[in-house]
Amino acid sequence: MKARAVLSLVSASLWANACAPTPVPKSGIQPPAIAAPPRPDPEAWRTAQPPKGSPAKLAFTEPSQFVLKNGFHVYALPCKASTLSLSTVVRHDARSIDGQVPGLAALTARMLSEGSKGYPDLALAEAIEGLGSDFSIHTGRDATTIGVEALPSDLNAALSLLAEVVTRPQFSPKAFDRVKAQWIDNVRDTLQDPRSLSSVIGFEALLGKELGSPVHGYPEGIQELKREDIQRFHARAYTPAQAALAVVGDFDPKALEHLVEERFGKWKRTAVPKNEGRALSAALPQGIQILLLDRPGSPQSALFAAQSLPPRREPGYAERELLVTTFGGLFTSRLNLNLREKKAYTYGAFGSYVATRNWGALAISTSVETKYTADAIREILQELRDLGSPTTPRPLGKAEVDRARADIVHSLVEHLGHTNRMVADLEQLFVHELPLNYFSGLAQEIQAADLGALQHAASTLITPASLTIAVVGDRSSVEAPLHALGYPVKTLRDFASSSQSRSISSQRATGD
Repeated sequence: MKARAVLSLVSASLWANACAPTPVPKSGIQPPAIAAPPRPDPEAWRTAQPPKGSPAKLAFTEPSQFVLKNGFHVYALPCKASTLSLSTVVRHDARSIDGQVPGLAALTARMLSEGSKGYPDLALAEAIEGLGSDFSIHTGRDATTIGVEALPSDLNAALSLLAEVVTRPQFSPKAFDRVKAQWIDNVRDTLQDPRSLSSVIGFEALLGKELGSPVHGYPEGIQELKREDIQRFHARAYTPAQAALAVVGDFDPKALEHLVEERFGKWKRTAVPKNEGRALSAALPQGIQILLLDRPGSPQSALFAAQSLPPRREPGYAERELLVTTFGGLFTSRLNLNLREKKAYTYGAFGSYVATRNWGALAISTSVETKYTADAIREILQELRDLGSPTTPRPLGKAEVDRARADIVHSLVEHLGHTNRMVADLEQLFVHELPLNYFSGLAQEIQAADLGALQHAASTLITPASLTIAVVGDRSSVEAPLHALGYPVKTLRDFASSSQSRSISSQRATGD
């Protein structure tokens, strides 16, 4: 009994010692001192979001314009800049001359940099290098542009080289054979890219072969071209009445007039070619059509969808641009938010307004995982229906339109900081025969576009029932789901470019 009492006393002592707080030695860690309350920030206003200011007034300086006796147009815009941008633009479309093989205009332009009569062969490259610059040459569906940048002090030399390149090309037989071989290789490489190929198929189906053929042509058609073909095309298409010079930078306008007259005034005036420009045929595709090109084993399908829209010069361009940008021109546009953010079918889906002199189109492009090919097409069609239906449950909203409005206007304003972009704007004035104050007016139209007017434009312009759709993907995986959509599906066994290009034998026989 006595032993049990002793054991109880020992247990109680141990429990008490275990639960008692351990004394902290004087040399140990002391509890933290209570921090003093923070003093008020004397500049607390910095944490507040600044209020929105009033919109800045846009100021697009109008260029001056004069025309030489031979019909050559000049657009000049003097401004303070460290570099001078010059460009010669030749107005034509890629199918402007009867019997023209697709790619002839672009190949002719490419040959311009291979030498001129005054600077043959490598002498031209050395002269350009002496300017510390390079020629930029681009052929589109409406025009060819040849541009160069130089120091303001080199205005005379730059104009001289531009005139040489545009009006007196050498077209060396040896250079032509080399450039043509490179061109064919590049075109073949482009046609191996599924997205490029889908757009080629789609545009041809929508526009027909005359207007829809790719600007850079097909390998088989290019292979037929001879040096005489590009000489003939240059003589017919490169005329002063169909060409213009655009200059932006630090220069004396009076001096420019004198220099231009010296360099381009002797360019011989010739008749404008017949059949200049072709309007879009009234026989547009009726109903939704799907074209499928087999790419066996492809993990993705390249999709291209398009419908016709009015050309650039028709009234309402600002509304059409704003409408298409809202639909598919931004990362936050309806199309991308659906296919990428909501459905996760793709890394990106975008739509653009392709507006030329003679036709326009809403073009949609994306690549999706193969198993989602038909689903993506279904969503594209639904987005177009929602955009165009006057009774849609998702009408155009102010917030999304304002985002598109800001993007377009800001991109126009951005041009004012780059002489080469301002030159590109001046080129557009000539190509589309627009007034000198066009870009100032365009910005105002974009800013003033009414939401109700845009909704009405959508209901009249957006026609998903006439959509042309091109698919490049694994036929064995996508053909059945495409048929299940309920629209006609045409399977292309092979996209034979030789059948898409017109032989030029008859052209040579007639001497055209």
